[in-house]
Amino acid sequence: MQLADNWLTNHKIFSMYFFRNFVGYLLNYLGASVRWFFGKVLSFNKNKTEFTFKEYLYGPKNSNDNYDVFGHQFNNRWIGALFFFLITIIIQNF
Repeated sequence: MQLADNWLTNHKIFSMYFFRNFVGYLLNYLGASVRWFFGKVLSFNKNKTEFTFKEYLYGPKNSNDNYDVFGHQFNNRWIGALFFFLITIIIQNF
């Protein structure tokens, strides 16, 4: 019985690690790409300051605020998940 419990516990730990790291990084890059694209389009039309892709991914340069790192990654993951969800719905309807 203990062997089965250890096996289940190890698979739960692996699945949490996989989702948090691998899927989280993919969603982070996807969300940053979407934000970068719309940021480039809006800054081109309205002459706003342009940010680099790394600033969309990790936050603005020379900032000591923790939100700039964790907040941008959180927003990127949500935007990436929403974009992935919308693309999936569009593909399923065609």
